[in-house]
Amino acid sequence: MKATFNRKQVLEKLSVVQKAINSRAVLPILAGVKWEFTDRGIRLSATDLSVWLSAFVEAEVKETGEIVLPRTVIEWLSKDNSEYIELSGDEKRVSMTRVGKKGEGSKFAGMDADEFPLMGNDFDQTYEMDAEELSELGVRATYAASPDDNNVVASALRLLGGNGKLVVYAFNGFKGMSKYESPFGGNFDLMVRAKDFKEIANLFDGAVTVEVGQSKIRLSDENTTAVINTIEAKFPDWEAFAGRTVKASFTVAPKEFVSVISSVRVASSPIQVKGGGDGVRQIRLQSTDEGLSVLSVGGGESSDEAVLDVDVDGIVQYVFNSDFIIEHASKVRGMLKMSFLDGGIAMFTDTKDSAWLGVTPPMRG
Repeated sequence: MKATFNRKQVLEKLSVVQKAINSRAVLPILAGVKWEFTDRGIRLSATDLSVWLSAFVEAEVKETGEIVLPRTVIEWLSKDNSEYIELSGDEKRVSMTRVGKKGEGSKFAGMDADEFPLMGNDFDQTYEMDAEELSELGVRATYAASPDDNNVVASALRLLGGNGKLVVYAFNGFKGMSKYESPFGGNFDLMVRAKDFKEIANLFDGAVTVEVGQSKIRLSDENTTAVINTIEAKFPDWEAFAGRTVKASFTVAPKEFVSVISSVRVASSPIQVKGGGDGVRQIRLQSTDEGLSVLSVGGGESSDEAVLDVDVDGIVQYVFNSDFIIEHASKVRGMLKMSFLDGGIAMFTDTKDSAWLGVTPPMRG
């Protein structure tokens, strides 16, 4: 193998594919990056067996070949300041030297590229979507999922394609649910890990090809390809929320709402609940003649209250996890409409974007 490449351009692509490297990988081959030298340039690939990422960068390739190189190559390239690097070697070892500079450069031992796991090619459906829409899905659909991979359903997304749109659902028994819709022409119903989807959603430019198979989804643009595994599980029924009666509602500027809750919650005593991490700070939302009262909960002698000048339609008197209220409200682009369903379940909608919706349950208090 022999090639000359722009260091910054290769580093940019390495920063993409290394997202798929598991630092605790048991197999050495999974801790490295596959370098494939073709007539057109270099294709870089990495995987943790749940996500496969591949990115292409143009380069002057004089001798083709492939090798898996360790992450130390990324560190070496990051610390160097040369514009161009010359690589030469075989399937077991390569050397990298700085073009136009004195010195021997560095040598790196590699691994057999034939042992690198393949992405697979068992895809039977192909669609197109816009990269900006895909990125928006990653931001507005994944936040409600749990970061705990041990809970398969709570850490997953349901992707439902049909009727000219793609609907992405996230469910977390503690935080509630989120839903986001995007124009789309596919027809399928599957689940993926939320963190996998979020990791790849903003990697693309322009038109993105979406390919769906029995156990994987592949997304690709001109230079970047990502493959994520699907998972088998039963997702909760979103329609159970949709059919509930709205008991009360109000509309408020989300930034003002978040600011007030962030201030008042400081006086609340943290309580330990399942899924609450270091402790949950509750807040009480209560309708009054003046508007909506936001009160701290607990805190002993410490307490705080703020009143928002909003018109409340109905009676509100519920206690919530302040973190969940803030997280849902922070996703709103226009005005926030907060509705309260049977049982005090709070539903968040965006007056500027009807494609998004969030739900969170109340706490006892």
